[in-house]
Amino acid sequence: MKALENQFDFVPAPADDVLFTKQVLRELEDIRKEVEETCAVANDVRPVPACAYDETLSLLKGMSRDIPLPDMMWLEDGGIGLEWRLGDGIATMSLYGDGLVVYGAFFTDNREVSGVCPLSDAAFLQGFLTTLGSLFQCLQKSSAFCLPPMDEALFTKHAQQLAAICQEAEEAWTLDNEIDPVPASAYDDARLLLQLLLRADIPMPDISWAEDGSLGFEWRPGDSIATMGIYGDNLVIYGAFFDDKRQVEGICALSDTAMLSGFLATLNRLFKE
Repeated sequence: MKALENQFDFVPAPADDVLFTKQVLRELEDIRKEVEETCAVANDVRPVPACAYDETLSLLKGMSRDIPLPDMMWLEDGGIGLEWRLGDGIATMSLYGDGLVVYGAFFTDNREVSGVCPLSDAAFLQGFLTTLGSLFQCLQKSSAFCLPPMDEALFTKHAQQLAAICQEAEEAWTLDNEIDPVPASAYDDARLLLQLLLRADIPMPDISWAEDGSLGFEWRPGDSIATMGIYGDNLVIYGAFFDDKRQVEGICALSDTAMLSGFLATLNRLFKE
């Protein structure tokens, strides 16, 4: 359990840890009894493996106390479900005792993120927990995402590279009207995203344009790939992928620093691995 907790950047307050653990254990025991009683009379549900309870306890003990205790429930496909209500949205994490956690946060206004990763994967898991903590801070009207000042000279350099790519896209559209032009708003959004990346101390991506009128940012840290796509509608579509057991993808507004904070945290950790 200590090994998992040490993967996180935040540590639970010692004074609250005993009471917190007792509360979680009590709720997990209630779920365990409910599962046993249901499985005794129904054949169409799957029992929850013992290791799923252990993984749930380890995960919750490693979370920041800024994140409220979730509603806990058992899933008929044999897992433990954690659920938080975030205003008009919902965040969930599911554990099945296989060392993986499936997670997501979903809202009604083009804001969502989902993924899967091993419980021991600090990059992906910490990214989602950062998003979750920031979302709750936003609900409490407190600062959700603070970044240091930007290196203006470095921004100017990369903004010039971005301008050259946009000029290339415009020239290509002039020669072939069957492709979609990259709107000026996409260029403006890309500049804003560059500022965020520089302030978050993330290496600059490879930037490209696509025939659907979008601008794409791409990183390849190690054997993984991370991408961000911009269409000029103030939204950013993002993702990071290693394999089918380690990936995250989402969409949100460029101004939605609470949602973006988690993906930027994931990028930072990927480059430090």
